[in-house]
Amino acid sequence: MTPWVGIPDDYERYAGFVYRITNLLTGKMYIGRKYFFFKRRKGLIESDWETYTSSSKDVNADIDKYSISNFEFLVLYLGETKTDVNYMEVHLQINADVLNAQNDKGEYLYYNKNILSKYFQPKEIGTLEHKQKCENISKALKALHSNPEHRHPMLGKVHPNRGKKLPQTGHQKNRGKVWYTNGVYNILLTSQQEVPEGFTRGLSARKKRLSRWTHAKLAYLQNPKLCLYCSTPIPWEKHKNACCNRKCADKLHSDRCKELYANGESTLSIINDKESN
Repeated sequence: MTPWVGIPDDYERYAGFVYRITNLLTGKMYIGRKYFFFKRRKGLIESDWETYTSSSKDVNADIDKYSISNFEFLVLYLGETKTDVNYMEVHLQINADVLNAQNDKGEYLYYNKNILSKYFQPKEIGTLEHKQKCENISKALKALHSNPEHRHPMLGKVHPNRGKKLPQTGHQKNRGKVWYTNGVYNILLTSQQEVPEGFTRGLSARKKRLSRWTHAKLAYLQNPKLCLYCSTPIPWEKHKNACCNRKCADKLHSDRCKELYANGESTLSIINDKESN
């Protein structure tokens, strides 16, 4: 059991707490947080806060080295929501300057190596440990490059092209096609296709391709459908209609009805025939 100081008996009404662990032998500290409960499908489940000693590897290593009796586990804040706990943890870490605070010997006062995994403790450049790390990295890289299996097959050889740029063949599907633009849209046409009005060869600055809907509209404007009554071009917005407007549609329907009546094919002519008989 972790000897927490400051945990109330009614801890169930809190989401978690912010704590400070202090090494009583060295005076080094650690500020962190812990939740009392976490959510699962079955509901809230109590965490391992009673036996929790920190997520820091350095703290747990010193606990194993010096014994847990030489550490103080103090609760600094109790939060009713996880947001309160998270905010207070960062607030206390920044106020305590956990990443930079040092003692008279030049040693760091806190075990904390980072805050929110975004702000890290400054590297100890120039120390023996840092030099040893650099030497180990250098040796590992040299050993890696000296291995023939990891060498590039063209290492030390002259490229057959001698550094010249090869011609770009492009995609097979665009061969024989040319880009045309009207300053806003780009279309890709073959030599057999007719260039729409307002389009010139090249690409616009926006490089925005036409959608299928716009392609269909441009094709329709080149060859619009004519009204069945007045033979005027039907606008694109009504290209599915047979007539250009409602009046033409009514007149066309009236003419067809008259034609059917004259031929004796309409419903009205059949009724009249029955009455006359």
